[in-house]
Amino acid sequence: MKDFAKRTFSKIIDGLSKYCNKTIINKIEGKEKLSENKEGKEAMEKMKTKQKIKAIEKMNISKKKILIIKIFFSILFSSLFIVLTKVKITPIIGTNSSFSASVLFGPTISKFLGISFGTGSLLFAHFFGVIVGIYKIKSMMSYFTFFPIIFAGIYFARIFRSDKKLFWFPLACISLFILHPIGNSVWFYSLFWSIPLIISIGKERIEKIIKNYVARVYLYSLGTAFVDHAVGSVLFLYFMNIPREAWLMAIPLTIIERLIIAAGITLSYFFVKISIKTLKELFQSLAIVEIEDEKESLFAKVGYKGRVKDERNK
Repeated sequence: MKDFAKRTFSKIIDGLSKYCNKTIINKIEGKEKLSENKEGKEAMEKMKTKQKIKAIEKMNISKKKILIIKIFFSILFSSLFIVLTKVKITPIIGTNSSFSASVLFGPTISKFLGISFGTGSLLFAHFFGVIVGIYKIKSMMSYFTFFPIIFAGIYFARIFRSDKKLFWFPLACISLFILHPIGNSVWFYSLFWSIPLIISIGKERIEKIIKNYVARVYLYSLGTAFVDHAVGSVLFLYFMNIPREAWLMAIPLTIIERLIIAAGITLSYFFVKISIKTLKELFQSLAIVEIEDEKESLFAKVGYKGRVKDERNK
């Protein structure tokens, strides 16, 4: 009986010790797993933070590149714009001024560079021209010479985005024209500016009707040409008091003139678009060539090292 009691007691003790050992081992393993999980999580977090930092750095580099490209094109477009201001097209009835070829190119600048850079380019061109002596300040009107093209550029840039607020430009010009005594006597002349107003309001319907992209761009260019005309007409009316007879004479010429200017803006738009696309492709091809050259030089180095190792082994 004593032997049986001893055996059972020893078995119970062995069982308890095994159970305790297992629980202790499980706890230790659990702690190790927890520590491993914590370390893994910390490593993952570190990786994520590193990736975020790299992404931010890339974004900053890309932003810097975009800024440099925009500054480059701003200077280029400003220079081209100054040259085109010296190419005269048709005289402005009732004044000693003439329309220049800049009216065909100027509005497209804001479309490609954005409104801030586009407007900045035109203002820079004007101030630079005045300082250098390309443009002469004859009257107060001389300070506002580029205003029509600036507003036309804003219209041209925004019309592609279906900005319905653009109707304020022609509407404001119509109101200012009619409020002037001379303008009030030929109020019907301001009906020309209902064209950009209708285009800005009904752009979505126009796009459903006109499927051809070139035709749509021409229509936007026509609206742009009349915004330029509206702002210019109001400025000339208020600063130079152009008589009623001049406005009446200008009606048939305005139709032909604006149709031609719209065609010029359309051509300028596609010319600049194709030129930028060609430059992008050229830069991309140059970048690929550089990468391939780097790869070739790297493979050459690796190959050279491999040959040295083989010779040493021999």
